[in-house]
Amino acid sequence: MKKYLMYKQSGVEWLGDIPSGWEPILLQDVKQRIHSAQYEALRTVNKEIIGLYWDIGKMIVDRQKKHGWGKSIVETLAKDLQTEFSGMQGFSPQNLWYMRQFYDEYHKNANLQSLVGEISWTKHLIIMAKWAKMECCPHFPFHFPPFVTTNEKSSRFQMKGANYGNSK
Repeated sequence: MKKYLMYKQSGVEWLGDIPSGWEPILLQDVKQRIHSAQYEALRTVNKEIIGLYWDIGKMIVDRQKKHGWGKSIVETLAKDLQTEFSGMQGFSPQNLWYMRQFYDEYHKNANLQSLVGEISWTKHLIIMAKWAKMECCPHFPFHFPPFVTTNEKSSRFQMKGANYGNSK
């Protein structure tokens, strides 16, 4: 094992002293890269989940239109999915209705379709719930409702004092 002539404090408690020629910046760079990869992984997973929910919503809407199915199909589908995927959450009857509503409200606007994966499912539910309470703007989704404003200096949406979307 090679010994070094001089050591210095690393600035990282658990690391202790390091050889004087070493820089703890490597650790900081690696940590930053790990955090970046974790964030990108979460974004990718979110996009896939939103895509899955979009597809399930579309399948429900299409089958209901084609076969004239009513509410019971969603209840039956939820039960079957919960049995098949017992370790997963998200397939309750209520959430399947949300998926149907999600697809039904957003599919008419191509501009929104490309953006739906950029925010989480929870944020979509908040937007849809707020929108359902508003009767003043029947042209959704072609215009954002009054409770959502855009910040002129960024592409973020502001709602209830919180920022959603990509900040610059």
